Amino acid sequence: MKRKLLVCSFLLTLALGFSMEANAEEPNEELSVEAYEASGAAEAGYSYEQYVNFINMPEMEETAVAPFTMRAGLSDQQSKVLSLLQQQLGKPYDWGGNGPDRFDCSGLVVYVFQNAVGIKMDRITYQQEVQGVEVGLDNLQVGDLVFFGPRGATYHVGVYIGNNQYIHASETSVITTDMQYYKPDFARRVLNTSGGEVTPTPPATGDKVAMHRFQNINTGEHFYTSSEAEKNQLAAAGWNYEGIGWYAPTSGNKVYRVYNPNSGDHHYTLSSSEKNYLVSIGWQDEGVGWYSDVNQGVALYRAYNPYVAVGSHHYTASQAEFQNLLASGWQNEGIAWYGR
Repeated sequence: MKRKLLVCSFLLTLALGFSMEANAEEPNEELSVEAYEASGAAEAGYSYEQYVNFINMPEMEETAVAPFTMRAGLSDQQSKVLSLLQQQLGKPYDWGGNGPDRFDCSGLVVYVFQNAVGIKMDRITYQQEVQGVEVGLDNLQVGDLVFFGPRGATYHVGVYIGNNQYIHASETSVITTDMQYYKPDFARRVLNTSGGEVTPTPPATGDKVAMHRFQNINTGEHFYTSSEAEKNQLAAAGWNYEGIGWYAPTSGNKVYRVYNPNSGDHHYTLSSSEKNYLVSIGWQDEGVGWYSDVNQGVALYRAYNPYVAVGSHHYTASQAEFQNLLASGWQNEGIAWYGR
């Protein structure tokens, strides 16, 4: 009898082991490309990498928070944002959700800031992360935006509400979370945080311009421009519009644009020496393309592909994209210039 029990125990253990191994090898269907495409994340402007990072966020239980009451020391803007934020608690998550009934994380920010204080926020997290001014995570105030992920490739955003907590549209619904459970990577401030009555004013946008990013699907070349006319012309010619690559200041250090009439390739550089050399061997000088931020706000990385004749250089504010290029054999040429 003892031998039979030992055999049964061994077989049961073996079966459980096989079962656990099989379960461990089962792919997470939620992280498949098909799930990404079906979720609406792509249509909302998020890359597959950002989608995966968001799905992989730990499941967070809602932190209890007292009903909103006017807090001493808050500015008028902070009070209005906090009040409207708390009215959204419990509403369901939806990729691309702009409210008022469903939200994704950046859609919640757009809705609350626009309707509470008249501040127009950009739609996607990696666009919002350059608005306002940088603040330290140890110096947060009510209404500050807290971001998750590397700069240029953030995948989530919340709004700080004090007491080490933030409100955000999680994977299921709008909830309050304590920062000790899931800490953001950096923060930005777009509100007037001085006490007393203030007139809601949008953050200044006249000192920066959106840099549009295109790709020629035939040659692989990427092209960057702040010109709406040039943007429309490229789109009409069949170039693939990839959205806003970064924001450039309207003054600062010059970034030169040159064109190779033989290959049809463009090149961009801060270096007047590099520009002059290229012009001396037949490239055409197309003047100043845009400016680099003298305060070195957002780094634009430069990578080089030695195996192609057209589109051999690529420029990106995304560290994740830059690292992927290096892993694919591109060469690291450092920081090309700075955006804002």
